Amino acid sequence: MFENATTAGVKMGGLTTNTEIRVMLCYLLSNVSGPLKKEEIDASLSGQELANFFEVADALSHLCTRKLVICEDEVYTISDEGRSLAKELEYTLPITVRECAVKAAIKLQAYNRKKAEYHATYSKTDKGYKVHCSIEDLGDTIFSLDIYMPDENTAKQAETMFAEHGDKFFTHMLFMLTGQELLPEENNIKLVK
Repeated sequence: MFENATTAGVKMGGLTTNTEIRVMLCYLLSNVSGPLKKEEIDASLSGQELANFFEVADALSHLCTRKLVICEDEVYTISDEGRSLAKELEYTLPITVRECAVKAAIKLQAYNRKKAEYHATYSKTDKGYKVHCSIEDLGDTIFSLDIYMPDENTAKQAETMFAEHGDKFFTHMLFMLTGQELLPEENNIKLVK
């Protein structure tokens, strides 16, 4: 039951048995809001060097077969039985590993949500790279901006930063265009003329 897992690519203190990885997967899916895609699970465990990539894939398949985890449309959710198992056995996992995996998954979910609204792409031009940024809301483009960057690395960075911080960029741009200033109040932004 506690067979050793392959530990290639796993940092010290990571998960070293198949059972630990299975419990971690149940714990992870129990402690995030909403389902996770396979790549989000991989980034949260293998990407953080908490478990071997192939062992995670094997454990996920095993949990789906046992109906502890449900896969629909290539996204994974936890079943009631899997949630119960995670609650019962979470103490067998190091708290630092649990916290690291959950934080990574939550951060990735937030990034993917923002990326769905805040689009940025770049393309090569004869004078450098053009980065096209846009914000979509209810099927309409509410903001669009093209900016030129001198090289591909800078264009990639701008693409990533807009996906992560497009809301802040748009808010500041809107306030600058309307002549209103920002006043922070309990982490909420209020408009003042």
